[in-house]
Amino acid sequence: MEQNDDGQEMMQGLIDRLTAHMQETEWEELTDTNVNADKADPDAPSLRSWRKDGDTTTSFTVKMESIWPMMNHNEMYAMFSDIEARQKWDTRWINIKCLARSPNPKSATFYI
Repeated sequence: MEQNDDGQEMMQGLIDRLTAHMQETEWEELTDTNVNADKADPDAPSLRSWRKDGDTTTSFTVKMESIWPMMNHNEMYAMFSDIEARQKWDTRWINIKCLARSPNPKSATFYI
């Protein structure tokens, strides 16, 4: 991502801090939200989630691993990152804003 003005530089700083935060190891697995987490059915989608408390008592971060074995990466990314399409099948995504998209089709940062 190019840093051509103060806004871009600030956004890149936020993305860099989020990336470092996601790599930390102190995450609590949310086992009650897992689906096929042990991949007992290798052909079925699986989902694992973790939670980490934030800096204040009112903030936390959720990290998810979602595996869709019958779908290639680009199809899966398109399904999850196309805001208009996702709002049709994922009712949790009603009022969202895309903060950044990487030219590499493997990452995006959203504000929900």
